[in-house]
Amino acid sequence: EISYLVSDAGWSTSYDIRAEGNDKPLKLVQKANIYQNSGENWNDVNLTLSTITPNMNNIKPFLPAEYLSYYVYRNTYNGNLSKNKCEQPRSVMSETAAGATMDKEDYLPAQTSANFMQTVQTMTNVEYSIPLIYSIPSDGESHVVAIQNLNLKTEYIYYLTPKIDKQAFLVAKITDFEEYELMPGTASIFFNGSFVGSTSLNTSELSDTIELALGRDRSIIVERKKQKEDTKNVIIGTNQIKTITYLINLKNNKANSINIILTDQIPVSNDKDIIVKPLITKGADLDETTGLLTWKLKLSSNESKSLKLSYSIESNKNKPLANLN
Repeated sequence: EISYLVSDAGWSTSYDIRAEGNDKPLKLVQKANIYQNSGENWNDVNLTLSTITPNMNNIKPFLPAEYLSYYVYRNTYNGNLSKNKCEQPRSVMSETAAGATMDKEDYLPAQTSANFMQTVQTMTNVEYSIPLIYSIPSDGESHVVAIQNLNLKTEYIYYLTPKIDKQAFLVAKITDFEEYELMPGTASIFFNGSFVGSTSLNTSELSDTIELALGRDRSIIVERKKQKEDTKNVIIGTNQIKTITYLINLKNNKANSINIILTDQIPVSNDKDIIVKPLITKGADLDETTGLLTWKLKLSSNESKSLKLSYSIESNKNKPLANLN
């Protein structure tokens, strides 16, 4: 049995992520895209995929001493080379232990950053042993091999911003993602059997939660209407106080309960003479810096809910307000 190293071969990882409903875990298929151009076909072989790149030189890096000296300037050139000797810089000249001198070309530099990156990769090496027999021809083309199937811990959340869009956007939040020890790669996302898009899984991020957009869901109904009967405009001296009220109606037409994050806003004043006061924001978290309102809701199957938003704006009656929607 002979073992040898082939340089013109490698693999990358990709994923299929499938959601079969907002009450079931995501299913992830990790795939290896293997290529080789060694000149020899790999017929009926056992594959072990590793995240380490083999390095023939496993000797730890050595940093030689870095000697300093003063720069010696060249003599001024006057056009007659035969009368002036141009001295070379001696920025790397120094005495050795024996009292001799050594040029930069005479010693070995420190190892490059690529060597250190290789060392870091070996500290987090992951190997995948493929239990089936595969054949990989020497054609330089990518050949797909399934590595593993996983059921991912998933929380589904519907995001609604009815001021901008009346449709709900479903997002899957995968928690405890680091425990799977997955590699960065491109993921194709499927929801109820339909392809919804691709994304890049950056598994090197520090966060242990990854969010995946699964697209729009028309079974969540939302309506946002300005309440004319609650909209008032009162004049007090040189000021006017305008009261604006919206009613937001929601309904969950799905067969199961859902989690919803709904956002809206109240305007933020950039002028000390313009005063904005929230009046009705029941159940919402208010960011006073941005004016963003966030409701976190849970709706049972076929449940409806109404939210009321109201605020007042006090300003100079003789100056029109800009950016008031």
